[in-house]
Amino acid sequence: MVESPQERAWRAAEVETVAAMGTVNVAVARLIAAIRMLLATDGWVDPDIVSPEHWVCWKAAVSRPRADELV
Repeated sequence: MVESPQERAWRAAEVETVAAMGTVNVAVARLIAAIRMLLATDGWVDPDIVSPEHWVCWKAAVSRPRADELV
């Protein structure tokens, strides 16, 4: 059976999406581990930083809602 261009595109995108999300999930796990260490040691504390979430926004370049989720 010959796949249509649409079916080939679907399968190729599916493979790439699964692979990319595997990479993203590993990266997020590393970020969470770093944040956990930061929180355990008060490593985020600085006169110019108002909260761990503020530090994560700055260093990870994420939005405040995303920083809230990560922390």
